[in-house]
Amino acid sequence: MHINLKIEEDQMKKFDKYILGIDVGGTYTNLGITGVYKDKPVLLLSTVFETKQLASLSTAIIETIQYIEERYSIKVREAGIGAAGIVTGKKAELTHIPWDIDLDEITKSTGLSKIVLLNDFQTIGYGVNILKKEDIVEVKPSREIEGYPNKAVVGAGTGLGKTILVYDRDRKIYHPIHSEGGHSDFPVQNREELELIEFIQNKIKTDKNICYEELLSGRGIEYIYSFIRETRNISDTIYTREIDETDEKTPLISKYRKVDETCRETFKFFIKFYGRCIKNFILETMARGGIYIAGGIAYKNRDIFQMKEFIDEIHNSIYREKLLRDTPVYLIVNQDISLLGASLAVLYMEE
Repeated sequence: MHINLKIEEDQMKKFDKYILGIDVGGTYTNLGITGVYKDKPVLLLSTVFETKQLASLSTAIIETIQYIEERYSIKVREAGIGAAGIVTGKKAELTHIPWDIDLDEITKSTGLSKIVLLNDFQTIGYGVNILKKEDIVEVKPSREIEGYPNKAVVGAGTGLGKTILVYDRDRKIYHPIHSEGGHSDFPVQNREELELIEFIQNKIKTDKNICYEELLSGRGIEYIYSFIRETRNISDTIYTREIDETDEKTPLISKYRKVDETCRETFKFFIKFYGRCIKNFILETMARGGIYIAGGIAYKNRDIFQMKEFIDEIHNSIYREKLLRDTPVYLIVNQDISLLGASLAVLYMEE
């Protein structure tokens, strides 16, 4: 367990209520102790676990709440969980994770009195409600829309997540709607893209349709890179040789994208597809209040969202170019937004 202290220790005890926010991702599981101030969560500390090293989520919860109680005499009895997968009632069927979540089991083993369970991008969606100016970067400006138009969140990492935000006028908050749009079919536009899709089908040995996530994810970057290596006549370099010799290719492809042609072309494909995904999501949800980009790939490669291929693809529409130009796009740079959103969900959701 790795611990990150977020505020001064002498400030820990000034809150009336404490909530455990949890983000279960394909690579890491993050847990955050938050204190509630004026109906908004403030992150006090977080713990990090490698997801595939955990036998269950309860293990991480017990370690975290025991630590905060023994070190700071703070008792935590409520939790919000964001899980990377399909949530049905009290259970979550996780994607790319070797175990599932069952709230009855977690309640029994941890002693928590209230737990709410959401898709991981729904927790980010709740977090959008409390974003500060310094938590976002404006990627694509637009004209301001009156009222409370829909918003949306999308993000590529281990997988591709999405959520739709609809405003609740009674409670004065945006509520996130669960989406599995990351697994919708990828729309091919030309011969080379079709060849890429067929390449991926052969790679993963399937005749099923290829979804967005197989392109907009860490493994998607690897697939695109391998396709370019096999189909384009680009000379080997010291960078491609290093990449080809490792099992963890994506970090190196990202690292060398400004100095190596193959890596650069990989990200041109990737960011064009990201733009297409966002364009279609805007049109499908009428998210005129803005698209918020989240996820580890975006955070580590912020400048790719200024690439011409990205902006041009968002605006590339035969009928609705003006709508797309008018819709703002933001990059979330606060990496704790999932934990804050999971805690906020506890305040606004019933079990």
